[in-house]
Amino acid sequence: MNQLTKSMVRGSLILVLPLLALSTGCSDDIVCESDLEQTVTFTEDIAPLFEAKCNYCHNHEKTGVEREGAPVGVDYTTYAASVENAQGALDEILAGEMPPVCEACPSVPNAEQANLLCNWMKQGTPE
Repeated sequence: MNQLTKSMVRGSLILVLPLLALSTGCSDDIVCESDLEQTVTFTEDIAPLFEAKCNYCHNHEKTGVEREGAPVGVDYTTYAASVENAQGALDEILAGEMPPVCEACPSVPNAEQANLLCNWMKQGTPE
């Protein structure tokens, strides 16, 4: 490997490793309202939360106006999509921006539900 290639690889790792840490559950920087002792899993805890509070709009099977303004690709109907979009969901829940107020929209997640999502992320997003 020549020097230029080595430099490019090192530079790529410097950019990619922080992103990889976020996506693989290195979560020392995540601060939740309270730390839960029990393991929070996608299947048992987070999928039902997203189904009740988010998937009315954030659903990969919906298009156009059915999404009620939810950006395409920001979905919570699969484990992979939920992991990819979890931080954005938590940020918007804590800011009181999601779900929006609309006639068919679900109620805003409560503090306990937001803490559950936060702990799932902090625990490394177990499936």
